[in-house]
Amino acid sequence: MNKKVSITELMAETAVLTIGLTFYYWCWVRTDWKESYTYIQNAVAGGIICIIFLISYRVRKFHKEPIDELARANLKRCDSICLKIFAAAMALTAFIGGTLGHVANTASFMGWVIMISLIIISILRIIIFKVMDQKGV
Repeated sequence: MNKKVSITELMAETAVLTIGLTFYYWCWVRTDWKESYTYIQNAVAGGIICIIFLISYRVRKFHKEPIDELARANLKRCDSICLKIFAAAMALTAFIGGTLGHVANTASFMGWVIMISLIIISILRIIIFKVMDQKGV
């Protein structure tokens, strides 16, 4: 039996991918080193690759299903809202980096702000979409 793929499921899988990428970012920017970190880093990379293949398979399956026009319109509106929020957050991050970059090393700070912003925006995207979809906007 073929189960339909919902937009919400795809968005949740993308949020999991974002969390995995953030964990992989931590693997690259940590300041200490232990022998076990190599195994952790390789396992995380393998998990990320598996998630990417899973998402691509499910997206292809989703595109073969009947189109829910209202859900896709809500997704476009939701993505537009999230893009504006993310652009504002990145502009603020750049401003902070530009003003504080002369005082202290802010590259690591800016990297973490970007990665955490990606997680927040992917979760916010799901919430906004669910609210729009429930109200039938």
